[in-house]
Amino acid sequence: MFTIVSFTWAGFVTTFASIMLLSLFWKRTNRAGAAAGICYNCPRRYSASA
Repeated sequence: MFTIVSFTWAGFVTTFASIMLLSLFWKRTNRAGAAAGICYNCPRRYSASA
């Protein structure tokens, strides 16, 4: 059970960490770009073929 939970949190962190880091250090980060990045990364992270 612990491994399933840790893999789930790892997926969330890899999806949202890039957006958080970019928003801190890149002045041109906007809401539309963040949403597009999350929508692009989520299916790739959680699909069986990845």
